[in-house]
Amino acid sequence: MIESVLAVAEVASDQSKDFSRIIGPLLIMGGIVLAAWCTLVVIRRKLRSNENGHGEAFTLSELRLLRDSGQITEEEFNLAKAAMLEAAGRPPSQS
Repeated sequence: MIESVLAVAEVASDQSKDFSRIIGPLLIMGGIVLAAWCTLVVIRRKLRSNENGHGEAFTLSELRLLRDSGQITEEEFNLAKAAMLEAAGRPPSQS
């Protein structure tokens, strides 16, 4: 009886040693998978923002700065402003 208990204890001890040897690599692999997942999430968000047309679009304040600095004319500003407001679904205001 005692011999069988000792044999079971020895097997359990061997299994514990096996687990101790693989826990480190498992944690490293889990970290790599988590880092890869986070990277993919960031890449997907950037790609979606570019698909929606927000990648290199001007804002109305940037257009005003271009107009005020003389890089675009008043007519070009008004056309760009009307196009931006139309794309946003708002009617252009008379200003």
